[in-house]
Amino acid sequence: MSLFWSCLVGPRLYSVYGQIRSGKQVIPYVANALEQFGNNIMKGLNIMYNIGYFASPFIAYSVYQWEYSSYITAAKLPTLKMAKSNVRLLGYFVLYLVFLVLGAAIFSAIEAPEEISTIRAIRRRRQEFLKDFPCLSG
Repeated sequence: MSLFWSCLVGPRLYSVYGQIRSGKQVIPYVANALEQFGNNIMKGLNIMYNIGYFASPFIAYSVYQWEYSSYITAAKLPTLKMAKSNVRLLGYFVLYLVFLVLGAAIFSAIEAPEEISTIRAIRRRRQEFLKDFPCLSG
């Protein structure tokens, strides 16, 4: 399970090394089946996240309109109904903002170590490459 999880969310070899040089020929990196499966899962999660992120204001608005026009709330006094629905809408908006901030904080906490290690590996590989080919530095 550990190998599966590391292949699913770990940095890819091609993100560290780019293209494989075989003499004068450049061979692009081909991901193995487990990496491709992990890529598909991550793409699916990203699509679901984006749909939820961009659709949530519309969902909150539709819930607000549904409750605003229901029979029970229509039977109440108009001023009381407006005050309660405005407070409820403000509550939905605050919960939405808290959801976004917590999601961003959790995502950055999860991804930061991987990004830092990938950046260090890229810099280390670049330095090794520039040592091999000093004419390219600059």
